[in-house]
Amino acid sequence: LAPVPAAPASDDAKDLSAEDKAALVAAEKEQRRRHDEAVKQAIDEFKKALREAKNISDRAALVKKLSENERDPKVQAELARFLGDPAETVRIEAMGALSHYRRDRAAAAALAGALAGARTASMQGYALDALGAVGHEIALPAIARHVTEKTEERVMLSAIRALGETNLAGAVPVLIEAWEKLEKEKTKGDEQKKAAEERLKAVENPLMASVAALTGQRHSTVSDYRT
Repeated sequence: LAPVPAAPASDDAKDLSAEDKAALVAAEKEQRRRHDEAVKQAIDEFKKALREAKNISDRAALVKKLSENERDPKVQAELARFLGDPAETVRIEAMGALSHYRRDRAAAAALAGALAGARTASMQGYALDALGAVGHEIALPAIARHVTEKTEERVMLSAIRALGETNLAGAVPVLIEAWEKLEKEKTKGDEQKKAAEERLKAVENPLMASVAALTGQRHSTVSDYRT
């Protein structure tokens, strides 16, 4: 599908004659009409092929093919339906497809729901990766929950990386607080200290990398980000 062209800058628009403006509006309407027709055709073909799909691999391939169309709310909504597919392979494909919807609120909400419903660390990781790629602020609490709670190490790592990918200012305090908490736990009782040291050893470099990506500053200790 071809993207709908952006309207000209306001200064350029002022220089257009009434006739040129009318022609531009007509061209934009025609482009939109063609786009909408192409979206409808793509979705109709997808649904027809889906009815003929014989197995999980066929369904996953169809989701991937649909995702290759130009971004569109109707395509996005169709892809989001497959976050609830019984097969993990199809759900993973749907997450990957939605990850291309940067800053899209609906995609972020759908993926946050998928994250909440994920029952394995691997599926949580796929959902977190996709949420980081979308980078919409409504997903911050869902991602942050897996950094601040006692989640599996690999899930925490996925959440840390996802926050770094969002490019959202609100992700910085989440990462800093998680880093500081682990540093504080190192000073407590022996068991807690050992657990904190082991966890920090695994996540400190990713924490550092994500905070650096978000702030443009790279420090080797968390206290340096507070000064």
